[in-house]
This record gives sequence, structure tokens and C-alpha cells, in this order.
Amino acid sequence: MNIMKRRIYLTLSFFVISVLIGCTSSTSDSELNSDIENRGYSNPSRLVSAEWLKTNLEEDNIIVIDVRKAEDYAAGHIPGAVNLLAKTTFQADNENGVKGMLPSGDHIAALLSSVGVKPTDTIIIYDGI
Repeated sequence: MNIMKRRIYLTLSFFVISVLIGCTSSTSDSELNSDIENRGYSNPSRLVSAEWLKTNLEEDNIIVIDVRKAEDYAAGHIPGAVNLLAKTTFQADNENGVKGMLPSGDHIAALLSSVGVKPTDTIIIYDGI
């Protein structure tokens, strides 16, 4: 798989994970983990719990990205999280003539690099949904 396709796949995977994490209910981590395989996620192994994040947050290769609005981020966020708006990061105004499509891998890679993300990092993306 070429580098651009790999970047797009990884970025899209991280975005999907963040949406899925943001959509969870107030179910406890143990309840979530016990039936996650039955929830229909295509890649449940890519989801992390709040407990996992709390345990691993201080690791050097963990980068947390908050994709909420700037005012929501300013009101409070996970310690060390950086703010990148989902719309400007993961939606192109006009990608090959189509609005709202996933932008190029180079665009996403440049934005992620601008906040210190390296290819060896584990990226956790979350929102307020």
C-alpha cells in the first residue's frame, strides 16, 4: 500500500474511532468492554476506554486530539489534548469538485504534523457527541 493511501486509511480509521468513542453512552468501561464485540463496530480493537486513556495518557507516544469547537475546548479538555477542528481537519471545502469529502492525505498529514504528531504516535481523537 503506498504511503498516501496508508495515511488516508490511518487518518480515516482514527476519525471513525473518535466518533465511535464520542457516541458511547454512560455505560461503564466494564460493561462496554464485555459486549463491544456485539455492537457491530468494524474494528473494535481500535477503540479505547476512558480507563485505558487515563492509564496511558502520560506515555510519550500518545497524542490526544480534541475535535470540538474552540470554545468547548477552552471550557475544558483532556490534559495535554490539542484542538483541531473536525471540519477543517477531516473535511475539504472542495476535494476533486465535491464538498465535504475527506481531504488529501498530505493535507491531513500536514495538520497532524503541525501539532507534533509523528508516524510512531498513537492518536486518540475525541469530540463532544
